[in-house]
Amino acid sequence: MDFDSIIYEYNNNLEEIKTIDLQDTQALLQLIKVQCTLLNKMDRQLLSSTKTPDLKPSVKMLKSSKETIENIHQSFIESLLGIKPLNYVSILENEIKLIIQFRKRYQRILEHHIVINIESFLNRSQLKSKYFQDITSKQIFNEIKKSSDYSADDLFSRPDIVFSRLMTAIDWVNKTFPSYKRDMASVNWLRLHSEYGDDEHIDPELLDKAVTSYTSSSPEITPTKKYEYIIKSAKKVKI
Repeated sequence: MDFDSIIYEYNNNLEEIKTIDLQDTQALLQLIKVQCTLLNKMDRQLLSSTKTPDLKPSVKMLKSSKETIENIHQSFIESLLGIKPLNYVSILENEIKLIIQFRKRYQRILEHHIVINIESFLNRSQLKSKYFQDITSKQIFNEIKKSSDYSADDLFSRPDIVFSRLMTAIDWVNKTFPSYKRDMASVNWLRLHSEYGDDEHIDPELLDKAVTSYTSSSPEITPTKKYEYIIKSAKKVKI
């Protein structure tokens, strides 16, 4: 089943969920389970596909459907607590497990879209080969998410947040290390910028000289560790 067919089935199933009687607990649980399965299929399709589909329309639809399912979930819980059938605790547990699955899988589809956008931006701007050659777009996304208060929903709705974060880090690299070196393509600049970007006591001229004179025979010294060591040494901070 291709991506478009999965989306089509997902939409049909969503329409059925909208019309269901909330007291028909088994039917509702089964339909939400189907939605989880379809999200899982979307996820696998994206991971295995050689040609990346245009996710923007699909993700917009998923965001809308998520709101619908969350509302139905809330109404279902209220209805269930109102009628309290004999096995309502078990039904409630199953429903909550399914909703958690749904949220996680929805989140993964959203993240796929953001990662694709990052990759496209890096290639268009030619930053990939210069600064992010050995770092995947997924790693970049995880670094941005880790160092900010933004959710995947925020980063999807506001792609400028991601691109601004990347450009701010690159601007800092250019100011901090005026002379470009080939191994800069293998450094995790987002992490170093998060940790040292606000430091006003870093002397670019001193760092530039330190990079040129730095030597190490240890294979454990990665480019990221090397530049971090140089920054710390320039600040006279003991590692």
